[in-house]
Amino acid sequence: MDVETSIQVADYVVCVVVLLIPMAIGILFAVKDAKKATREEYLFGGRRMSVVPIALSLFVTYTSAISLMGHSVDLYTYGAMVIVIYIGCSLSYLIGLFTIVPLFYSLQLTSIYEYFELRFHSRAVRMSALAVGMLQTLFYMAIALYSPALALQTTAKIPLWMSIVIVGIIGTVYSALGGIKSIVWADAFQCFVMFGGALPIIIAGIKTAGGWSEAWSLASTGGRVNFDVYDFDPRTRHTWWGTLVGCTISWLGSTFNQSTIQRLCAMKTMRDAKISYILNMPIMLLYGAMLFFVGFGLYVYFAFLRCDPFTLSGRRSRIVKIRVQ
Repeated sequence: MDVETSIQVADYVVCVVVLLIPMAIGILFAVKDAKKATREEYLFGGRRMSVVPIALSLFVTYTSAISLMGHSVDLYTYGAMVIVIYIGCSLSYLIGLFTIVPLFYSLQLTSIYEYFELRFHSRAVRMSALAVGMLQTLFYMAIALYSPALALQTTAKIPLWMSIVIVGIIGTVYSALGGIKSIVWADAFQCFVMFGGALPIIIAGIKTAGGWSEAWSLASTGGRVNFDVYDFDPRTRHTWWGTLVGCTISWLGSTFNQSTIQRLCAMKTMRDAKISYILNMPIMLLYGAMLFFVGFGLYVYFAFLRCDPFTLSGRRSRIVKIRVQ
């Protein structure tokens, strides 16, 4: 028997509160800093931001529903090797600690694209890099907004366009109102929401399966806790070599952008900038562990209840083929 489930009134209330708090943060800083609304204050928080909020903001800047949903489902479908990506990502911060941070904090640039003109003595290079950066951000944000909107459309029956418009407007408004301070503190809040929201999924999955040992046994039998793929074949979906080397390099490139540089230059000292940057290494590892347990919890929950949507869709497609034949 098919049972349709939907979110309740309390769920809608939580969603509204989570969206309104960043807006409130933006209004708070807009009012609080109204008398000292300078360019330095708006863009860099007076260059006296604290270590922990900046560290959390750096982390949240590069995480979204793309990884939160995508990597959890990847583990659910193919196994745990996808989580090794976060070991590679964390290693990139060691390299950036001795390269990106000292260079850009010393320069104290307003925009990272200024660096290209200083380095290559060419405004054309700077404008070309700016155009590529804007396109990359546009494409990334399109997917980042589409992912949660798709989830809300499925569970809350909110039209796809409405979800994208609401989230986009709220993000734009609180960023414009409060500047870098509202962005950093809203990011810190969203970081706690993200980690806190994952706990019920993990607990529900393990509890449903009858406890930790039963849940682990179920996931092991289903091949979802495999961390032993060392294949050198580049066609293999995820291997230790591909994820470690590839993600170390690609993630270092991801942190080499305006979002990182602006936050690092908002710190009081070089030491604070380095601490906030390297704190992302353990945070990234913790995030990877969280995604592992989210995918793990999802798998053992559906596998124990024998209502795996992928398996069921496969059965239904086979039944349809049989009937057609």
